[in-house]
Amino acid sequence: MWGLQPFYIPWYWYPCSTVFGSFFERWPLNKLELGMPRLGLLHTGIVLLLTLITELFLKQLGLDLFTTTTGPTFAAIWTTVGLGFVWQFNMWPFTELSQPTKGIVASIASLIISVFLYLVTVFLVGQENIIQGLYWWFNILWVQVFLMAPGLYDGISLWQDVPPLVEEQQPLSLNSEGR
Repeated sequence: MWGLQPFYIPWYWYPCSTVFGSFFERWPLNKLELGMPRLGLLHTGIVLLLTLITELFLKQLGLDLFTTTTGPTFAAIWTTVGLGFVWQFNMWPFTELSQPTKGIVASIASLIISVFLYLVTVFLVGQENIIQGLYWWFNILWVQVFLMAPGLYDGISLWQDVPPLVEEQQPLSLNSEGR
C-alpha cells in the first residue's frame, strides 16, 4: 500500500494466541490474578514474543514467515493441526501431562507435524503455487472451525467462570406442606 514489501505478522498472531493458549491452558497467566486491562496487555506482549520466537525457530528451517506466502500457508497448517489436537482429540495423547510440560510437548509435536504437512503441501502443489496450498488449508481450517469448535474443549477457559443460565428450581408441589 505504501510501496513496502508485504508483511504477514498478523497471520501469526492467531495461531500463537490460540494454539499456544490452548496447549498451555492460560498457564502461567491464570496464576497471576491480574484483572483487565493488565492481563490483556500482558497476553498481547506474550503473543508478540511467541510470534518472534516462532519466526526465529522456523526461519532456521527455511520457512520465511513474514515476507512470503510461506508464512500464511504455514500458519493455516499449524492452526489446523493445533485445533485438531484441541477439538478433535481433546488434547490426547497429552491429557495426563501437567503444565507446563503439556504445553511444551504439545507445541513441539504440533510444530513437527505442521512442518511435515507443509513439506507435503509444497511437494503436491509446488513452491511457486503455494498460495493454492494456503487456500486448501484454509478450507480445511474453516470446516474444522464451523463443524467441530462449538463446545468441545475449553482449554482457554472461556466458559469456566460463567454462571449457570438457568437456576435450578424445586419441583412443584400440589399441597401446601411440600409433600
